[in-house]
Amino acid sequence: MRRVVRILSLVPAGYLLWQNRGEVRRWLDFARRLPPRARAGQWSDLLQEVRLRVRLATDDDFRRDPGLGVELVDGVATITGPSGSLVALRAQEHARVTPGVVEVRFDDPANTPMVDLAHA
Repeated sequence: MRRVVRILSLVPAGYLLWQNRGEVRRWLDFARRLPPRARAGQWSDLLQEVRLRVRLATDDDFRRDPGLGVELVDGVATITGPSGSLVALRAQEHARVTPGVVEVRFDDPANTPMVDLAHA
């Protein structure tokens, strides 16, 4: 009986993981990149990226869009994915208000101009 209950309890967990698969993939990708960046002493960037990721995780549309991603290096937030979508533009706004972000870029700068927050 306990085994059946355990197996049945995995169904809701699997459903939640599937519903948020884009966000789960992004956090796993971040965790994969974490050790080399920590060894390199990039603690400030890592903390800022966590803040940005948490801010983006509260946006339901971004969380459910598996095609978008974000990375922060030297204060520059790079948003990957279709740069013209409304979700990507909202991600850009989230990045702009995140402390420590000085510039926001898309992975395809030919389609979207870079925004330099230091001069904005």
